[in-house]
Amino acid sequence: MERRVFLKSAIPAAALLHGGFGGLSLFATEKDGSNTVFDTYDLVVIGGTLFGCFAARRAARKGRRVLLIERRTFLGTDITAT
Repeated sequence: MERRVFLKSAIPAAALLHGGFGGLSLFATEKDGSNTVFDTYDLVVIGGTLFGCFAARRAARKGRRVLLIERRTFLGTDITAT
């Protein structure tokens, strides 16, 4: 990948991860290890990758009830992985 292409994609992604998801509520696992949710959602996004977060945020801004599921304790897996 060329440096110029990388920088064009990395800068907006870094800004987004810095504070772009303030409006989303994330689901957390209960202390006993259970994470069962009995609720109704318009959209369920599986995977907190960059594009999963984009999809969840866009739907939430349009008034949809969104559940974002990520197996790790952080979002942006494909950006933050080393």
